[in-house]
Amino acid sequence: MPRRDLVVVGASAGGVRALRALTAALPADFDAAMCVVLHVGAFKSTLPELLAAVQQEAAENALWSAVRSLQEKELLLRKIAELDRSAGDEAHARQSETEADDLRKQADTLRRLVEKG
Repeated sequence: MPRRDLVVVGASAGGVRALRALTAALPADFDAAMCVVLHVGAFKSTLPELLAAVQQEAAENALWSAVRSLQEKELLLRKIAELDRSAGDEAHARQSETEADDLRKQADTLRRLVEKG
């Protein structure tokens, strides 16, 4: 069974600010599970909203990266199609263009979804 890291953080009601600073400082490739224990007493906690905002931003950044990757792959396939065509290989050029068209549709769909929020 592969080993997994676990980080456990505990704080009192005043620890939300420190928790925000901690999570903001984590690297993008942080690969450990995190368990947060927060004592809030009789007060309504804002932690769920704070965590949701952080997760939403991370997810949105990942989706924009996916859009850019799809667009870059589309451009590469169009360059390959040009090279194939200049070499007289029309069949491969059409295949690359078809794949590029599919990638453009995927990127456009994903971009519209991200922009809707």
